[in-house]
Amino acid sequence: MGKTVNMSSFNGSAIQRLKPWAIHEVIFKGIEPVNGVGKTSGNAWKAIRVKFANESGIFEPMIFCPLDEKGQERPSGETGDRKWTLPSQLENFMYGVAHIGMKLGKKALWDKMSGLTYTLPEDFEKIVKNLTQVVADSVGKPTHVKIIGDNKGYPVIPSYVGLTKDGDAYISNNWIGDNLV
Repeated sequence: MGKTVNMSSFNGSAIQRLKPWAIHEVIFKGIEPVNGVGKTSGNAWKAIRVKFANESGIFEPMIFCPLDEKGQERPSGETGDRKWTLPSQLENFMYGVAHIGMKLGKKALWDKMSGLTYTLPEDFEKIVKNLTQVVADSVGKPTHVKIIGDNKGYPVIPSYVGLTKDGDAYISNNWIGDNLV
């Protein structure tokens, strides 16, 4: 009835995460679509996981896709006498995809992909499929990644989308590739 198992082959060591507040030389391991449901909110989510690794550990940040119209809204507020506006979830997603495509992809393939029109969230899988093709030649090759820490010290990518005074979004922080500072 029962199955005999031998547990001597398990080493018990957890996968190490790359340390925050550093630029790491890594091997690009590819991208993959992931989805789930928020533990506290119960809301569905979709994201692109970007995978990097070196001998010290792994780093697998996710670029989240907005699933409703609220994701198109720019959060804003006021701190003291300073008003602020942040990029929308949609801008963060699309500029994240663009940054990955431009830094890790073949230029001709990225140019072709970036010329297409997408509707989100319906075209999420199409975006992942196209981006996978764009970056395919970089899988297994070295690059660099900039990692910061969140408020709990967990490794994350830095904010990478900024807004001009006129309200236009742009990539404000390179976190993949060479010559990172």
